[in-house]
Amino acid sequence: MDLRICGIIDIVLVLGAILFLIIGYKKGFLKKVISLFGILAILIISFVYCGRFADFLIEKDFLYPDIAAKISGNVLEKLAGKGITADTSLADALKELLNLPAFVCKWICNSSGVETIQTAEDIANAVGSFVGNICLTIIAFLILFVGILLAIFILKLIASMLRQNLFVRIVDGILGSVLYLTFFIAGVFILFWIMGFIIKDPANPANDVAKFLVTDMQLNTDKFRISKWVYEANIIKRIFDLFM
Repeated sequence: MDLRICGIIDIVLVLGAILFLIIGYKKGFLKKVISLFGILAILIISFVYCGRFADFLIEKDFLYPDIAAKISGNVLEKLAGKGITADTSLADALKELLNLPAFVCKWICNSSGVETIQTAEDIANAVGSFVGNICLTIIAFLILFVGILLAIFILKLIASMLRQNLFVRIVDGILGSVLYLTFFIAGVFILFWIMGFIIKDPANPANDVAKFLVTDMQLNTDKFRISKWVYEANIIKRIFDLFM
């Protein structure tokens, strides 16, 4: 539909931009940035450094000895009465005596560095060490995860305190409006890039959506439309066309 001076999509774009400006001003810049960087910190630090932190906890004997000893004791109970052949492959022993899947057996062997076993204690120690490492890695991940969440919470509290000042609140609100408007524009570019695939075949009688888009954005005329300008100046579309 064409409303002569503008199209429906133009109205939606303008109203959307105004809405995001208002939301951005109310939400502010600091809290949003803290949240965004907090998410990145959780993803990067928790996943990348949980292994190193787990090694640190193991070196400090944090829970690891108790977990490994408990698992080793349970394994020894299951192996009681079973014949243990010396110089047997650890993977074969795990598979035959504990009925573990082959990939788990291989995983335990690689983790422990043990190739052959002499006694049931060797099997129990390998399994205990393996399970203990996994448990400490999970615990390390949770500690880092909760620690970062706590840091984010404290930073947000500080941001809220700073916003009590009128000047800070105004500046933070303006920056927040700019940030949220940037998010809106990026989303619009992505949406219009997807719309481009629909508009490629407007002649198809069944493609009513394409017909509406072409008419509403006045793509076949010289009339100015905000939506047409966004569609033709779409940065994402240009980058995609450049590489593809």
